[in-house]
Amino acid sequence: MSRVTEPADHAVLLLQRTRELPLDCRAAAKQLGAAPPGQGPPVMAAGRIAYGVLVAALEEGLVSTLQHARQLVRAQG
Repeated sequence: MSRVTEPADHAVLLLQRTRELPLDCRAAAKQLGAAPPGQGPPVMAAGRIAYGVLVAALEEGLVSTLQHARQLVRAQG
């Protein structure tokens, strides 16, 4: 990995990494939803639902952050 020296380069790399995170969130949500209903105790199902909600909220926050960043870049350009 090359060392980033310019603040703009660092910002671009950060936005690229942030753009990839919603894909990871979707993959995690898919895995959480893959467990068949009725398998395991109800506490496990409740835990999967809670984690699914958390992952969805995280994804929403990341998408919102990327939208705001895009607006800032357009305003600067």
